[in-house]
Amino acid sequence: MGVCECLSCVAAIFMMEKGRKKSLVLFTVIATIACFGSSVSLWWEAGEIQLGFLGFLRFGLSAGFCTLFTMTSELFPTVIRSVAFGACSTVSRVSSMLAPFMVEIGLMLKLDPLVVVLFLLCLIVTISFKIPETLNRDLPDYIEEEKGDMEEVKPYNLS
Repeated sequence: MGVCECLSCVAAIFMMEKGRKKSLVLFTVIATIACFGSSVSLWWEAGEIQLGFLGFLRFGLSAGFCTLFTMTSELFPTVIRSVAFGACSTVSRVSSMLAPFMVEIGLMLKLDPLVVVLFLLCLIVTISFKIPETLNRDLPDYIEEEKGDMEEVKPYNLS
């Protein structure tokens, strides 16, 4: 599985040159298809096939995380970038702490835990289409730049 991590980081670097949004959607779709395939192969009791699907799932999730990590720093204006990045990182870490409970949530809902993950991945793919592309775009300095109201922003007079 460590090979999947290394390959995903290399793939994320090369794919982000084509577009951040495209690579995020692509890697999340790969993870979604792999999660579905792994869930279906569980019903067939095909362990080797499921292991292959889980490798692709790990690849897609890791590459998507690398891409999302880069996009997060490019999405927000400079004045709130560190706070927004910290908030996104905190939510990410809390999600990591909740991940072991997916089995319990699946049993509580009488679903396979992979189906719960599959639902969340489908939600991520849907949301990914709403995120703006950040490749070759100037990073905004002020919130007003994002809104297009730059005539209201006056530079500080330090004299």
